[in-house]
Amino acid sequence: MEAARRHGVVLVLAVRPGDVVGEGTPLATAAPREADHVDVDALARELAGAVVLGPERTEEQDVAFGLRQLVDIAIKAISPAVNDPTTAAEALSFCGDLLMLLQQRRLGAQAVRDADGVVRAVLPDRDVDYYFDLVCAQPRRYGRGDPAVLVALLRLLRDCATVARDDAQRSAVRAQAGLVLEEASDGMLDHDARAVRDMARRVELALAGGVVEAYRDRAGETRSI
Repeated sequence: MEAARRHGVVLVLAVRPGDVVGEGTPLATAAPREADHVDVDALARELAGAVVLGPERTEEQDVAFGLRQLVDIAIKAISPAVNDPTTAAEALSFCGDLLMLLQQRRLGAQAVRDADGVVRAVLPDRDVDYYFDLVCAQPRRYGRGDPAVLVALLRLLRDCATVARDDAQRSAVRAQAGLVLEEASDGMLDHDARAVRDMARRVELALAGGVVEAYRDRAGETRSI
């Protein structure tokens, strides 16, 4: 922001924490605001000094990395070589905890203003749809035939529906629940399929404000199944 103010430009960053940055690829674009002429080389040096590059993603600055690791645990647990849906459900429950925390934060692109209120930098960031897709897409795909995994996903979505703050979050939850049902294997036993559909119904109840009824199945429930 300070570099953009000094040079009289608006910077739009092209990368966010966790992105791979290849040598020679752009970190940002600059658009003149007050300046008639921009010293591009000087601005580039200042920008390079303000951006930290490293060999690996970091959990402290890249929340998607922590979620990615938990999802990887889940999908490895349901691989044919391991066949451990309980561990997958446990990992997904922790993903749910993190998603609910993220729902309380401001997500998406952000504008940074200087002391005069002038926008000096636009920072890209991931929106709520990205995080829900990160957590749900691969587990529902690889666990499509396992009711324990699908119910764990829908239980996660029920929790997120309960704390949803706006229509965008509710829409993201509803879309993911629908995809779980679409992805569910036709080869499941009717008993198992009914359990999956019942949890999807409870997601919709939570979205509609019927929280008490949405959680009425919880007697004796453990976290992991």
